Amino acid sequence: AAKELKEILDNGGNYVAVSEVEKLIEAIGEVSLESIGKIEAAERAYEALTEAQKALVGNIATLEAARASYDKLKEEADKEAADKAAAAGVTKQIEAIGEVTLDKEAAVQAARAAYDGLTEAQKKYVSEAVLKLLTDAESKLEELKAAADKEAAEKVEKLIEAIGEVSLESIG
Repeated sequence: AAKELKEILDNGGNYVAVSEVEKLIEAIGEVSLESIGKIEAAERAYEALTEAQKALVGNIATLEAARASYDKLKEEADKEAADKAAAAGVTKQIEAIGEVTLDKEAAVQAARAAYDGLTEAQKKYVSEAVLKLLTDAESKLEELKAAADKEAAEKVEKLIEAIGEVSLESIG
């Protein structure tokens, strides 16, 4: 009788195989990025079952939900990593400006364009201090350009003054 009961419970090897898969699925627990090993182990074990055995797995929806949750977490983590990398590139570009001189105008403009090209999510990873470096560089550049323009205007005025009185005799 015990042998017959064991055969009924074993269901031709199905019970043990299905039970092992169900235990692997239960072991996943709360899904995090660290859950991938358990999810993949359960998926491999499930895929190794016959179609008849797969039909007997009572918690397959839990495995499917775990995979979906993991994939979403992974996508979010990948996006966050990409956002951080984009912000880091712009941060390096801003920090590379260094001391602002008139010949740094292209670097300042390129840094501004790069910052403005970031998404709002990416901009969150650029520190206030780095953003201040950029705005300070832009202000300093405007001051330098204004001073250079004033100096150029003064030179032109001096050249005009040096002409002196203009008459028909002074042409030539």
